Amino acid sequence: MIGNEKIKIIKKILVGAFSPYLIYIFGSAVKNRDRGESDIDIAILTDRRVDEYELFILSQKLADILKKEVDLIDLNKASTVFKIQIIKTGKLIYNSNNLKKMYFQMRTMKDYAILNEERQEVIDKIKSRGARI
Repeated sequence: MIGNEKIKIIKKILVGAFSPYLIYIFGSAVKNRDRGESDIDIAILTDRRVDEYELFILSQKLADILKKEVDLIDLNKASTVFKIQIIKTGKLIYNSNNLKKMYFQMRTMKDYAILNEERQEVIDKIKSRGARI
């Protein structure tokens, strides 16, 4: 599990750089499987347009400070399945706008439900042939 001091550093740097309204940590950092070589997975949600280069530079800055590899994800660009996994298994460490948080979570759950409906026919066909999923 990632410590409070590291969480404070993550929040300070990311809020200063991107002004996100949500910051999640996820993966091994929150599953009590944090080994020495484990990285820190972080997801942000912001109204600001963030390019891949900015994410890379900030992840390297965080990695240097935290002495661990850092993967930094922009939730605006993440897939629906990835978003739902982060919401369900991640830890929300920063929330500056509860209304936007609720909207993001509801929209993601709605998109996930639609995705499951759309792919149900394919799953049913695979199952009818006796194949495992």
